[in-house]
Amino acid sequence: MQLSIITSTYNSSETINGFFIKLNSSIKELKLNDYEIIVVDDGSTDNTIKNLTELKKNNAKIKVVELSRNFGHHKALLTGIKVSIGDYTFLIDSDLEEDPSNLTLFYNKITKSENDMIFGIQERRKADFFKNLTGSFFYKFFNALSTLKIPQDVMTITIFNKKIKEAIKLYDETEIFLHGILHTVGFSKESVVIKKGYKGKSHYNVIKKIDLFTEAIVSFSSLPLKLLFLLGFFITFFSSVYIIWLLLIKIINKTAILPGFTTIMISITFFGGLIISAIGILGIYLSKTYLEIKRRPQVIIKKIH
Repeated sequence: MQLSIITSTYNSSETINGFFIKLNSSIKELKLNDYEIIVVDDGSTDNTIKNLTELKKNNAKIKVVELSRNFGHHKALLTGIKVSIGDYTFLIDSDLEEDPSNLTLFYNKITKSENDMIFGIQERRKADFFKNLTGSFFYKFFNALSTLKIPQDVMTITIFNKKIKEAIKLYDETEIFLHGILHTVGFSKESVVIKKGYKGKSHYNVIKKIDLFTEAIVSFSSLPLKLLFLLGFFITFFSSVYIIWLLLIKIINKTAILPGFTTIMISITFFGGLIISAIGILGIYLSKTYLEIKRRPQVIIKKIH
């Protein structure tokens, strides 16, 4: 059974050699002969490509897919999945936060069990307090808004069989949240608790994390739009009650609370709620078509080494 090992790199010149040392050690331990290593470089601007081509000279199993620019971690991994040919696919980050030595554990588990996918769950976050807080909030908020439930602190490190790989290839949307896709395809799954290292500075800055968070919510949940519609509905309802109350006061007392106050409040509350409701309704429809009508390519491959 052929194994495809897929990772992505982005300015990873400091970690890529150490990554391959540990990965090759696991490959030797498993005595694998039929395998491929696919490295998708996500627009690195340092010496990552140079290091990868040097590594390839000593290992014909390595295939380097060089993207034309930085498209994002999840799109890079999906590109690797699409060009892979293995019966089993092993995903892992190359920054050494996920130990490549875990290949042995994951491969043995998937080949000796009836599960279609084995995925890693982080044992304990080793980052700083802010990253722990935002990471925990991400999964809790996502699961609260989406009908799809993603395990808390799920990691990139995953192995799955050909059935799941073929199912993943059916997802053709432009914007990708890979964890969501992996956990929405179905099939039988098993989690493994993994210790994750912390290398210090991460390439995932605040802007990229916000982009990923937004993409995850928009791709797998229309609940925020429904909540916006309900908010507009309740504002409209209570503003209508408020309007009736103001009109009654004016009729009974034959005067407004303040000159012009009734007219202003009627306009602001009623039409404000109506506008929010309208935006919510339009948003629900637009969210279903927005990603599909653009039909932009997920990535652009510059060169395959």
